[in-house]
Amino acid sequence: NVNPIYKSSIQGKRILHVKWGNLSKTIYVAYADGSVEIRDAETLESQLLKQVHTREVRYFTFSKDFSLLVTTSKDGTAKVLDPDTLETLKTFSAGRPINAAAISPLYDSTQIPKYHCFIGGGQEARDVAMLDKGGFEILIYNFLYEEEVASISGHIGPVNALAIHPDGKSFISGAEDGFARLHILDPEYFTDKFD
Repeated sequence: NVNPIYKSSIQGKRILHVKWGNLSKTIYVAYADGSVEIRDAETLESQLLKQVHTREVRYFTFSKDFSLLVTTSKDGTAKVLDPDTLETLKTFSAGRPINAAAISPLYDSTQIPKYHCFIGGGQEARDVAMLDKGGFEILIYNFLYEEEVASISGHIGPVNALAIHPDGKSFISGAEDGFARLHILDPEYFTDKFD
């Protein structure tokens, strides 16, 4: 028997992504209208609903300690949010839909801090033929300065998935080109050049 304990209907909203919050006390919900909501995990009652993007939220994830939340959107931005208030702390504009993001687990390292957010996306396949470029590179942004510090090419389709290894030295990306790519970050990445 797999009947739900609770059901909650949200009139006029299409849910695109959900995740458990810190200590599984809350549930975060992303909607097609660009809003994000925090709900109580036991009752599903809304605690906070906020308009974060102008178009659909494609993905969101937390930093390893749940102190940051990053969202991605078809509006061409990724945003780092305070997970308690959903206030926007930083915005990265890529000028193309963003489908995936990950915060470096080294952002709070005392030895080699990397305040970086990795983002990926690209134009939808039907739109690429009319554009010079699909924008399938993975971009690395410094989230203190909101500046792009690196761009990694390789995919020939929109990037839909990103995950950084817990040691922060490699990451994997998956795209509509049918490939998953394992990227080992060069030793140069761990120098001051990429701060």
